[in-house]
Amino acid sequence: GNDLFDTLGLPYERSTGTSRFQALVAQADFSWPFAGAGKLESGLKSTLRQVDNDQSLSILQKPSMDYADNPYFGDVFGYDEQVAAAYSMYSGKWRKFEYNGGLRAEQTLIDIDSRQQGTYHKQYLSLFPSVFLKYNLKTGREVQLSYSRRINRPDSRQMNPFTDYSDSVNIRRGNPYLNPEMIHSLDLSYSSNLKNGSTFTASVYYRHTDDLITRFRMVDTVQGISIMTSTNFSSSENLGAEAVLRLQFGRSLSVMTSLNGFRNTINASNISPDLQSASNQWSGRINLNAKLTQATSLQVTGNYMSPMKSPFGEFRGMSGVDAGIRQELWKGKGSLNLNVTDIF
Repeated sequence: GNDLFDTLGLPYERSTGTSRFQALVAQADFSWPFAGAGKLESGLKSTLRQVDNDQSLSILQKPSMDYADNPYFGDVFGYDEQVAAAYSMYSGKWRKFEYNGGLRAEQTLIDIDSRQQGTYHKQYLSLFPSVFLKYNLKTGREVQLSYSRRINRPDSRQMNPFTDYSDSVNIRRGNPYLNPEMIHSLDLSYSSNLKNGSTFTASVYYRHTDDLITRFRMVDTVQGISIMTSTNFSSSENLGAEAVLRLQFGRSLSVMTSLNGFRNTINASNISPDLQSASNQWSGRINLNAKLTQATSLQVTGNYMSPMKSPFGEFRGMSGVDAGIRQELWKGKGSLNLNVTDIF
């Protein structure tokens, strides 16, 4: 008899894939201490990553009932990434100050070979400075200021141009033209040791990201399908503050609470002039650890994240409470754990 696929005229499809991953890392580090003056550290690092994917799609043929490969919907994909890096950093102390500063240089070479889509080549040289300064106040109190530039590279799946037709109306494909995210990070923090092992930390921070990597959905109204891919937005900014308080009550109970609030701005004008957003968001977390007996401990965690706007819509926010209990067995040689997530 006919089933739903026959009634709607949909084909029976079978998708298969194999993936191989190899990585090679070589590193050498050097350190030169200077008596009473500080320490100089330098190093070299080379990283090689290789990914090979073989994807195929076959369609059931009638009346033979055999599956035949469709060469237009299969691909052999190769991804080679080489990163050569060199760094140098100097650290030292002066009176109540501790400091370090450094610079890392990275040369990146990426080669992509797709049987269906062709070859792609990308190379870029990046510099990453970093500065850290700490001032020690009275015993157990300190102020820190730091700046760093970091990189977040897209992975091979995000850059694979192969089109995934496993869902014929919601197809997915990678973007071999993706650029890495470049992140500028600035932090100012204050920390203090309180009584009985308790601690308090407060900080303000600023993050600026160029070429923000994000998922992007396009809709083809003619064919009635959506295409999910990855793309770069021009930039994003986060300006916020965070406070963390850890309270210790003897040896059997500790409570840690954190509160984080920030303003998030996303600029996607490189995609469309009206793809921009700005929103305020905050989140909170509380974690309780209790030792009920010598061998039994309890942990309860509560989280809340407020709603947030993006260029594509609004995130409603989320909250949840998780709990877990741990029972040690045979004098610590074994344990039994029970965890419950999202209790409410």
